[in-house]
Amino acid sequence: MVFLPFDPQVAAAEQQITGSVWHGAPTANLITGGLFTLALPPLLWIAVLRVRRLRWRRAKGMVEDLTG
Repeated sequence: MVFLPFDPQVAAAEQQITGSVWHGAPTANLITGGLFTLALPPLLWIAVLRVRRLRWRRAKGMVEDLTG
């Protein structure tokens, strides 16, 4: 890409080259990174609780088999 501000035939918009603070990839990366950062701990906690619950049910069945 060429940026020649004095030649309108060749010049590209300055914001296309430098990127705008409010639009484009940098903003999207910040938003996506923030959402993943906020969503990761609750999702991990839900996964841990699910695994613990499944293991508890299996262990409970084993204890009942031994005592019953």
